[in-house]
Amino acid sequence: MARPKTMPTMTIGTNRYYVYTYPAKMALRAVMAKVKTLCREVGTNQPLDALLARINPAVRGWCAYFRPGVSFASFAYLRNYMWHTVWR
Repeated sequence: MARPKTMPTMTIGTNRYYVYTYPAKMALRAVMAKVKTLCREVGTNQPLDALLARINPAVRGWCAYFRPGVSFASFAYLRNYMWHTVWR
């Protein structure tokens, strides 16, 4: 799994730098590929519960790994991608 990306950034209105940690694009692409693969493995005639039971542990683990830090935008992007992938 890809490591979190860290970047020293100056906060607006101050002269201090803080290190913001957020998921790298490669890590986000990896979990998106995993979700896509899991969606394709479960047939279209299977109930939604079966699909969610397979996707949930993978996504929960990824989110738990990247939770500390500034991950809101990445989580929102992943949530939108999963919504469109599962309901397609």
